Amino acid sequence: LMSSIASISVPSFTDRVDSDNPNHLITFYSVNVELYKGRYVVEKRYTSFADLYHTASRLGAFKNKKGKEFNFPRKTWFGTKPGQNELKESRRRIFEQMLTLIMCQKNDEEIDAALNDFLEVDNPNPNRMVSSSSSSSSSSPSTPKYKPYRTKGHALNKRNKRRRKDGPTKSFPSGSLSLLPLLILGLLFLSLALINQANPALFESIKVRFEEGAERVINQALKTYTKLVLALTSLQSPDPPSPSLSYWETLSSYVNSKE
Repeated sequence: LMSSIASISVPSFTDRVDSDNPNHLITFYSVNVELYKGRYVVEKRYTSFADLYHTASRLGAFKNKKGKEFNFPRKTWFGTKPGQNELKESRRRIFEQMLTLIMCQKNDEEIDAALNDFLEVDNPNPNRMVSSSSSSSSSSPSTPKYKPYRTKGHALNKRNKRRRKDGPTKSFPSGSLSLLPLLILGLLFLSLALINQANPALFESIKVRFEEGAERVINQALKTYTKLVLALTSLQSPDPPSPSLSYWETLSSYVNSKE
């Protein structure tokens, strides 16, 4: 069956999240198999490539000069992370090189059988076959157990493309919101100054009401704060020490006088 394979390539890889373990990220490498009667794509994980490498090594597939120079990538103990695209790209190139070296072996039925099993050449599924005259886009087999993994950068890039297409979005300058309270305060003082010039009596009435309201707010805040301090102190120490007794008596008398 090896004679029916024209070429093998590993053009890309895809990250997917395992539905059984959402915190586990799995990388699949797409293997493009070109046949003389068509082509198809299978997706393999690192472990599948490692099994093929060990089998082919045992059968003597890497005894020539190029095979002896080939080094299979080591396995990472803690798995691959979303940002490790350089590591995955390096593995993709090495996997493609390994498949090319194995394919170059002539007249070895055991190596051919191991490669055919890896490429699933004997799989009778007709849905994965793509005619050689079709477009260059490859069809990937469905993997319902996994879902595509997309990083935050993917969403940001998609949003930025939409912004460039629709034009720049209108937004406030970064420092404008911090100046908004000062602007409101300035407008308030300007309004009071205009009222004072136009109608001094109205300005005095506003001033008196403002002072009375401010005094009520301050007194209520002090009263609430004092009650809170007394309550917390009574919880921590029901019997305050004698040097502080006069202070707590003063606070209590202040609260009682306000009530």
